Amino acid sequence: MFVRVKSFTNYIISFGLCILFFIASFLKVSAETSKDLDKKASIKIEYLKGKPAEGVEFKIYKIADLSGDSDYIFADLFKLYEKHLSFENEDDLDKCASVFAMYVKRDGLEADRVESLDRNNVVSFEGLDLGVYLITADKIGIGKRIYRHKPFIVRVPKFAKDTWIYDLYEYANYTYTEIAPNESIYRKALIVWEDSGFESDRPKNVEVQVLRDGDLYSCISLNEENNWRYSAGPFSSFHEWEIIQKDVPDGYVSSVKRIGRTFVIKNKYVLTDKCDVRNSAVKDEFKASLESDELCGALLPKIGLLWWPVPILICSGVVLFAYGVIKDNGKC
Repeated sequence: MFVRVKSFTNYIISFGLCILFFIASFLKVSAETSKDLDKKASIKIEYLKGKPAEGVEFKIYKIADLSGDSDYIFADLFKLYEKHLSFENEDDLDKCASVFAMYVKRDGLEADRVESLDRNNVVSFEGLDLGVYLITADKIGIGKRIYRHKPFIVRVPKFAKDTWIYDLYEYANYTYTEIAPNESIYRKALIVWEDSGFESDRPKNVEVQVLRDGDLYSCISLNEENNWRYSAGPFSSFHEWEIIQKDVPDGYVSSVKRIGRTFVIKNKYVLTDKCDVRNSAVKDEFKASLESDELCGALLPKIGLLWWPVPILICSGVVLFAYGVIKDNGKC
């Protein structure tokens, strides 16, 4: 009799712990997957701390709006640049930011907001809608150096420590060059193709543009005959020189990375129609990429967490536990 009572007590305790775990998990799921879509956000940025940079202007551009709980819809001005997206995670945002910043300057897009650094070298953007933003800033000369802000992309809200954060504090990165007498500098362009098995879809020529301080300076056509390479110069060091691709070829997404004086333009093939591989000979090669949103239309990433199976699994465990109790008691 004592053994049966003890066994029954253990069952009750175990069952209670399962119920508590279920409730806690449900609450966690609700907290992690839901956002307050009506809430406003803010971004504070600290830049060049300790240096006399008060008054430097920061510009913010809305790339996309948050729609629903985890989807993003491109803002009208940035729909033209959808094909330039080639990122799936936070590490790739820097690549997209540099591309967007160059196109924003070239095309003269107007910023959504412009704010200046205060005396503490902090700039604030308040009352922002939830979404994805590009942030840029003007260069500034301090002493014998020219400081250039590194553009970045930020999503609001951000998820950290089991909660959604709507008020962000960011530390902006920068590069600098020593102010020197006017000298000649050079720039190079290199187009890299990631389209194994689909080389026939490449365009015959791709036009790249040389930008001087963000304005169009010259154009050149790259193709197989020049090995998709180009060298430009000499240019005056008093100006900022960049090279971008004029348009992204159909069927590709593009990114740009600067390595020294060379601008490496990477064009990656996009599988359309939900990644319906047209060439079966290269299906295995693309298998690892078939689940990539980047290759299925270059969409902005979704950031919802896959917690919905947890309650189902817990309920299944409780049912099986109860079945075991009943079956065990039937044997006693």
